[in-house]
Amino acid sequence: MTPANENALRAACRRCTEEIQLAMRKKPKPNWNETVPPIINKHHKKIEALGVSLLEFRRQNWPP
Repeated sequence: MTPANENALRAACRRCTEEIQLAMRKKPKPNWNETVPPIINKHHKKIEALGVSLLEFRRQNWPP
C-alpha cells in the first residue's frame, strides 16, 4: 500500500472513531451493536476502492 493510501486509511479511521465516540456519548447510552456497525460500514464504503477489506478497516479502527 502506498503512503498516500495509508494516510487516507488513517484519516478515514480517525473520522470513523470520532463519529463513534460522539454517537456513544448520547444519553441514554445507545446499544453498541445497533450504533457502531452502521458507522463503520459507512466509512468503509468511502475507502473500499483502495482495496481495504472491511475486516482490515475494522482492525485498523479498533479500539475506538
